[in-house]
Amino acid sequence: MLLASNLLALISAASFNDERFTMRKDNQARLLGAIALTALVSSQLFGTLPAEATAAAGLRAPASFLSNQKPLTGPIDRYVAMGDSYAAGPLIPSTRSSNCIRSTNNYATWLAYNRGLVGWSGWMNDQFQDVSCSSATTDAAANRAVFNQASLLPVDEAPELDAVTANTNLITITMGGNDEGLFDSLVSQCPAVKDRAPEGSPCRDFFRTKDGHDQWEGTLARTQDRLSDVLAAIRLKAAPGARILVVGYGLRLPDDGTVCSAVDIAKGDYSYLNEQSFKLNRALAAAARAQQVGFVDTYTATAGHTACDPNPFIQGSSTNIFSAVSNHPTKAAMVSTADLIDQVLRGNAAASPSQPIPILTGTLGQPVSSSQAEVNEQLADRLNNSTAENSSLLPK
Repeated sequence: MLLASNLLALISAASFNDERFTMRKDNQARLLGAIALTALVSSQLFGTLPAEATAAAGLRAPASFLSNQKPLTGPIDRYVAMGDSYAAGPLIPSTRSSNCIRSTNNYATWLAYNRGLVGWSGWMNDQFQDVSCSSATTDAAANRAVFNQASLLPVDEAPELDAVTANTNLITITMGGNDEGLFDSLVSQCPAVKDRAPEGSPCRDFFRTKDGHDQWEGTLARTQDRLSDVLAAIRLKAAPGARILVVGYGLRLPDDGTVCSAVDIAKGDYSYLNEQSFKLNRALAAAARAQQVGFVDTYTATAGHTACDPNPFIQGSSTNIFSAVSNHPTKAAMVSTADLIDQVLRGNAAASPSQPIPILTGTLGQPVSSSQAEVNEQLADRLNNSTAENSSLLPK
């Protein structure tokens, strides 16, 4: 892992060039502290998952679906991209001038480019707004961001839901992995407890409650419920018949017994991390199904493109300041995801879930107000109350 001083020097000297955009030096300077601290707090997670462990888990990722939405093959009046770092694409060159560390090579920008909403530069306009923000939780949909947990810097970001207008007919959202500290806790704690039982599952044991349940069961149920409320609010603010797609998480470890050289978790915890990603995607798909919106399965698409494969969709063992933050999607993943979203929108990849999706019972469940003027305020109150009651990990 690089020292902060070395990382800052590398970033200062770096040329963030790619084939579509060149980052200005003033924008590079704004991101020095954010990127350095983001890199330092990222953990090295990626390793192997024996095939038999996957079968034993009895879990299957939900397939992509459109619910009752019709394919969108015509023009897109306005596209709004919402989400956290898995949507923002931190450190994928080039980075927009934002403490949210959004990339101009994230899946939203590629989708907008493929659909003719933006030019080669990827700059946003009236037809395309990317409001994804690294470290965002579901409460970022309705609450103004004043602190970014990834960059450890103050930010001034409007609620993501504000970008959705009455003429917005396409919305994508990747959100939920940061709720109640889920991903952050896993990527920090699993390496920390590795030495307790290198051949066992010390991370699974660490998050097991006294009554033998996994600590994150309740988190996943509440995340599903909160996301369902966010989706309901999006539907109320967007254009009638707008296509709304929940884009899943592609965080995945090898499941064929492959062993990576840089693995910082215990052998038995490979399956535990895959299970958590499975379950999170299942919860997001259930929220999408409950609100009759679509879901895009990126987990399955990561098969053969894990951190141990030649063309990884996940950065993996260490941060590469010219590629992506560790544990996060690479540019190749973003391009693939944009293509997958486009196929789902056109009806080419839509399918029923590969197994029944349970509708979990969370803490909310009542529909938000039908008045657009009240949506943000009411949703913010509900999300604030939910996170305050159920999490001590979220920044207040």
